[in-house]
Amino acid sequence: MTDNPTSADHNTDDGSDPFTTGDPLTALIGTDLPLEPRPEFAASLNNRLHRLAAEPSPGGKVDRYNRPTTNNQPNNNDDDKNLDEEDNHEDDTMSDTPHPSPTDSGINYLADLDGVSNLFYFSLPAPDIDKAKTFYGTVLGWRVEGGSLGGHVINVTPPGGLDPTAAATDTHTVYLTVFDLDAAMAKVRELGGTVEGTGDYGTGRMARCRDDQGTRFCLQEPSEEYLDHAHNPAKGTDHGDLFYFSLPVPDGDTGRRFYQSLLGWNFGPQGSAGGMHAENMITDGGIGAGRGGHRPEFWFRVDDLAASIETVRSAGGTATDPMDTPQGPISQCSDDQGVEFGLIQPTTAAAGTGGSGSG
Repeated sequence: MTDNPTSADHNTDDGSDPFTTGDPLTALIGTDLPLEPRPEFAASLNNRLHRLAAEPSPGGKVDRYNRPTTNNQPNNNDDDKNLDEEDNHEDDTMSDTPHPSPTDSGINYLADLDGVSNLFYFSLPAPDIDKAKTFYGTVLGWRVEGGSLGGHVINVTPPGGLDPTAAATDTHTVYLTVFDLDAAMAKVRELGGTVEGTGDYGTGRMARCRDDQGTRFCLQEPSEEYLDHAHNPAKGTDHGDLFYFSLPVPDGDTGRRFYQSLLGWNFGPQGSAGGMHAENMITDGGIGAGRGGHRPEFWFRVDDLAASIETVRSAGGTATDPMDTPQGPISQCSDDQGVEFGLIQPTTAAAGTGGSGSG
C-alpha cells in the first residue's frame, strides 16, 4: 500500500503541481496510485462477489426469515459454553451414515446461499480435559491446543474441540452458521423452539437453542474475522475428521418442518432407521426421526475400523463390533469418560466424495 502520497506523486508532464497551480481537476489526469485493501475487506468482498455471481441452485426458494429473495440462498450468561456426505441409499441402518453431498455431484453451493446453514463448529464433552486429549489423540490423532478453555482441536475438519465445562452426559454441541442472529432467534421462537441463552466469544455472537421437540443446538453469527470460514465450509477427508452429525427428533415430519424453515435444509426421503439427510448442506448432517435423546450425534472417519475399535478399547473406551452400512462399516463407541461417539470407515466411493449422509 502506498502511504502518505505527496503532491509530487501527482505532478503533470510539465512538472507543475495541479494541487497548487491551475485547475485542481487536472489531478485526474495524473498517474493512478494503486491501493491495497485490508485482507479482511478483500476476503469479504470476494465472498460477496462469488455469491452474487453464483447461478441459482435447483430445488426451489427457501428464505429462513421470510425476507424477499431472488435466489435459493442463504449479553453473556455465566453458564455459556466455549465456542472455541447426495443420498443414493435405499435402506440405511442408522440416521447418521454417510451419502455423497450435492457439492460432490457438481452443484455449487455456498455457505449462506439459499438460506442454507452449515456447521460452523462442534464440541464434545470432556470433563477431564487431559484424559480427553490423550484418548482422542490416540484414537483419532487429534492435536488439542488453544481455545479459551484449552480444548480446540487444530487438525480436525470441520473445526471442533473438547469442552471441559461439560459433563460426560451433557450435550454434544453443534454451532450452525446464521448471518442474522437476532432474526434467527426470533424464527426459533416463532417455530415453537426456545432460546436458552446467548454469548459472544470473539468468533461472533451465538445462541443456545432447543427445537420444538427439545433437541439442543446452537446458532452462530460469525464475527468479521471468521466470515471467510463461515462462507467457505469444509468437509473432512482424513482419519479423525468429522464425517457426519445427526440431530435426533422424536417426530420426523415435525423435525423436517422446523429445520427447513429455520436453516434452509432440504431433506431426502426418510431412511429405514428414521434418518433424513440435509441434501443441500456442504458440511454433512441431518436429523434422525424416532431417535431418543436431545443431543447431536457425531461420526468420525477412520482409515481402518477394526484397528480403531481395538485402539478405543485399549484406551479404556468401549466400541461395538463393526456393523455394515451402505456407506461403510461403523462402530458405536464411548470414550474413557463415557462420552458417546461413532466411527465409520467410508467405502471407496464415499471416501472419494468426502461426505456423508443420513439414512
